[in-house]
Amino acid sequence: MSFTPRAQPPGAGFDARMRLEKKGRGGQPVAIIFAVRSEALQRLGCKDLADLGRLLKQRLSCGGTVDESEVILQMRDRNRLESVLAAVGIKAQASGGF
Repeated sequence: MSFTPRAQPPGAGFDARMRLEKKGRGGQPVAIIFAVRSEALQRLGCKDLADLGRLLKQRLSCGGTVDESEVILQMRDRNRLESVLAAVGIKAQASGGF
């Protein structure tokens, strides 16, 4: 049996990943966007994740923050988040049971 390497690594073709978390947040769900590629930020005209976080909070009408390399949004609606990300031009992959 021969081993055939993948043509692309897992997650290739996506600009970012997203997951849902409740642990350590008082039971309140938050959507976390992480592993955002710098090319996606440049396409949007965002200088950094803070600009992306500001844009998403305005579009989604929710609260949130930027922590190190993650955008944390106070929401739980996956479909709405995916549609807003697609509307601004970011193709996101759900991970971790989201």
